[in-house]
Amino acid sequence: MKTYLPLLLLFTFSFIYSQNKSGIATYKLQIAFDKDALEVDKKYGYLQKAIDICNDLEYKLVFNKNEANFFQEENQKLDIVATNMANILSETPKISYQNIEQNILLSELKADGILIQQKEFLIKEDLKINWTITSESKLIDNYLCYKALTTKIVYKGDKGFNENVIAWFCPTIPFSFGPTKYSGLPGLILELQEKNIAFTLKSLTLNDNDIVKIIIATAKKTISQTEYNDIVKTRMETLQSMSKQK
Repeated sequence: MKTYLPLLLLFTFSFIYSQNKSGIATYKLQIAFDKDALEVDKKYGYLQKAIDICNDLEYKLVFNKNEANFFQEENQKLDIVATNMANILSETPKISYQNIEQNILLSELKADGILIQQKEFLIKEDLKINWTITSESKLIDNYLCYKALTTKIVYKGDKGFNENVIAWFCPTIPFSFGPTKYSGLPGLILELQEKNIAFTLKSLTLNDNDIVKIIIATAKKTISQTEYNDIVKTRMETLQSMSKQK
């Protein structure tokens, strides 16, 4: 991890809330696409539906010192198709489990009834992320946050491209977690920005005891992200082949 923020400052901040042992952060989701993408989507309107429903969605990060869960708070009153599309675009699983001591991320996927069955796969990844911490800062809900940068690989066909990811973390809240799969910073991530999506803090509750319940995600089979991508690709090709035969 590269850092341009004085380490003494980070350590000083981390002691301020050292008495807190757990917490719950609630995030709201924002999705944005350019006019060209929305024009292509006009026939079905899936992107626009996902954008519109964001105002009613809430995402929870439940954490203690070493573990965390991230998930979308279920709301049966909301449109299922639009909700699922928002979760796909933001890469939010049914529930994720992070353990910084074991350096693992487990993601239980939502069943779609076509490609993925209920509790069929659990994706296991390393938590390690190469962050560059900058001295740029801003206030989020009166918390002083600092900007950290990393990249992720996005595939278009068989080609992979690097996309920038920006995290705003608060050193005075010394928990190394954040939305979706992002972690490893010396403070809680209060805002996460990717190309088309952003998670921003809506509310935060900190506790001086370990009262939050952390769930370890489970499924029938544990696989890597690469293995999962290959399975989905194969199943999609099979469906397309069967459709052409009808």
